[in-house]
Amino acid sequence: MTLYDCISDRYDANPAEPYTLREFLDMCRACFGEAPELREDHLGNLHDAAGMVLTVSDWQFVSDSDAAHR
Repeated sequence: MTLYDCISDRYDANPAEPYTLREFLDMCRACFGEAPELREDHLGNLHDAAGMVLTVSDWQFVSDSDAAHR
């Protein structure tokens, strides 16, 4: 699962944790009534019409089942 850091204060002025793409789009719909159209660049980062919005995060996803085995 890919996680993204939001670097656009248009969408999240104080991001605390990375988003999955679905979480980011759901947040946009809940807050703004619609989600932006995003396009992916060759590095996997996502852009809207105004510029870069999400960068691939270096956070690692740990599922609840993975944490139970540690």
